[in-house]
Amino acid sequence: MKRDLSMDILRILAAISVVLLHTAATYMYGGNPESLSWQTANIFNSLTRFSVPVFIMLSGAFFLQKEIPIRDLYLKYIKRLFLLLFIWNFCYNITTPPYELNIRHILACLFSPSKEGHHLWFMYMLIGLYMLSPFFKKITDSHLSGYFLILWIAGSVIFNGLDQLTSAPLENLSQLTDLFFSYIPIGYAGYFVLGYYLYKQQELSPKSRRILYTCGIAGIVLSAIGTSLLSKRAGGNVFYFYDYLNILTVLTASAIFVFVRYSNARFSEKTGRFIKIISDLTLGVYLVHILVLRIAYHFTQTLELPTALAIPAIWVVTSICSFIIVFLFKKLPVARFLVQ
Repeated sequence: MKRDLSMDILRILAAISVVLLHTAATYMYGGNPESLSWQTANIFNSLTRFSVPVFIMLSGAFFLQKEIPIRDLYLKYIKRLFLLLFIWNFCYNITTPPYELNIRHILACLFSPSKEGHHLWFMYMLIGLYMLSPFFKKITDSHLSGYFLILWIAGSVIFNGLDQLTSAPLENLSQLTDLFFSYIPIGYAGYFVLGYYLYKQQELSPKSRRILYTCGIAGIVLSAIGTSLLSKRAGGNVFYFYDYLNILTVLTASAIFVFVRYSNARFSEKTGRFIKIISDLTLGVYLVHILVLRIAYHFTQTLELPTALAIPAIWVVTSICSFIIVFLFKKLPVARFLVQ
């Protein structure tokens, strides 16, 4: 399969956007929605909600192209994800207080889900999608992707989280739709199939793409405005529009995926090699960046920068350091397995 550099660029964009998302989130939890700091973080957060959905779409776009025997699926792919999850879960647990070096604490770190490594939920979810991928492969091969995505939009996106809006008619509607759609277990699987559908199965006309791009931009703007208004009204964080299965997030992620997919960018051989190298580091960056972010946030706090400067500064430092760490790890035979 020929390497598609546009998808490598999309993978890099998703990775650095995840870092920015988590950097901005630090300034929102426990913050005051009326403050300039919170509103600044809200803008950065809204700009980057597409990142995790795009990662899932990329996985589906390439994974569903291959016919993988069940044995290889578990021994080659799922085993590797389980190993990475187990090791990084332990790393985040052991570097979180209390710092103890006794057998009981070490065993707890080994087998307890990490609270500080909250981003590792992605690994649990991806393992589940990989387990189900033979079924998704049958769906895409039989050209039922469109029907599957219609069920996904109806069951997991349109009516998702309406009860968060704390408005009586919407809460009642949420209860009603849950009775219909809670038994359709689609969730993040929709992104997995959507990635393949937009990459391999469905060609979009220029007009369709322009409409999608407009919807994607509107998704970012409405997410920021909606989150601000709901949070101000509630006097605390209301992240209804941040949900990865919110229709605004779906539109934004799809628009960015399609934009890069049809970009037709041309690169020199040297630039192409560099893009491939950076792209191959992105999984490791996702796994390690929270550890780096902790340190970067601690040091920048002492500088007392305004939020509009602090978030980009922490983001750049964390991203660069994370890529360097993963690059160095991949050069060491004893550490390479930690980041790939």
